[in-house]
Amino acid sequence: MLDIQKEALAELDEDEEHMSIVKLSELTHSGEAVDAVAPAKDEDGNYWAYRGLLALVAVLWGTNFGTVKFVQNADISASVAALSRFGIAAVAMSPFLFKGDKAVFKAGFECGLWIALGYITQAIGLQSTDANKSAFICSLTVVIVPLINWLRGKGIQWNNGIAALLALLGTGVLELGDSSVPTMGDLWSLGQAFGFGIAFTRIEHYMEKFPGQALSLAASQLLAVATVSLGWAVVDSGGVLPDLSFFGTPSIALALGYTGLITTALAVYLETIALQRVSAAEMSVIFATEPLWATGFASVLLGETLGPQAAIGAVFILAACLTAQGPKVLELIQARKLKGE
Repeated sequence: MLDIQKEALAELDEDEEHMSIVKLSELTHSGEAVDAVAPAKDEDGNYWAYRGLLALVAVLWGTNFGTVKFVQNADISASVAALSRFGIAAVAMSPFLFKGDKAVFKAGFECGLWIALGYITQAIGLQSTDANKSAFICSLTVVIVPLINWLRGKGIQWNNGIAALLALLGTGVLELGDSSVPTMGDLWSLGQAFGFGIAFTRIEHYMEKFPGQALSLAASQLLAVATVSLGWAVVDSGGVLPDLSFFGTPSIALALGYTGLITTALAVYLETIALQRVSAAEMSVIFATEPLWATGFASVLLGETLGPQAAIGAVFILAACLTAQGPKVLELIQARKLKGE
């Protein structure tokens, strides 16, 4: 009797193993399998096109700092400028807002609250610090992200540890640079790295949970930022709706329209398209060029410059960004070569 039971169990195990193989085969052919059987990125041959889109996003985001500074120099408060910018962006992305379900909306809104922290501290910081310095401090996001993962128990790789040290060294040299003295604006600017860093980790989580919902997530993120900006502007204006008559000034209206439509709504849209074919690690390296574009744009628009010592600090920060993500990118490139792509 015992032998018969053993034989029956053995046959059952074999049947389950066979069904597992059949199920895996079905998933593979139906396209529902996980990354192991997913199609490779860039299979359509537009390898450089998608990376060009991300490079364009880095350029657009680099112009944010100087443009926001330009608006604030026109005696428009940081809160009202933020409301104008993100209100325009949220309206532009509203067609994608309810294409996902409620869970997608809630996820995007949560991420948007962290993004709001980054953008609000950026706006406050730019009231008393240079646009180019704010941009380099913002680039610390690429180091903050692995640190957040380490705090969550995911461990930290050797290159990320070196990157953190380089970033701290670069920030120290930047703060002691000869172009300007440290300000409270620099401290506020650090909030960008933490706000955006936490947001990136949450977005990464939700993109895995809700694949194919990038535009809906982005739209609800912008709605969250616009909502927070509205509350900030109302409180800052003494409990009343702020005066938006400055839109009658062509240069201000153009600057706010540019940041809302181009460097926010359009940039988010282009990033979403490119991320379908480019890894997040490689994207981070491309975005490491953002402070360079910010410095060049601020020099043209605002006449700002970096002194020699501050420029050295900026180089350290860029080196930290590349060190944090470089090994992963090299691994991806090597894998591509082995596949003969």
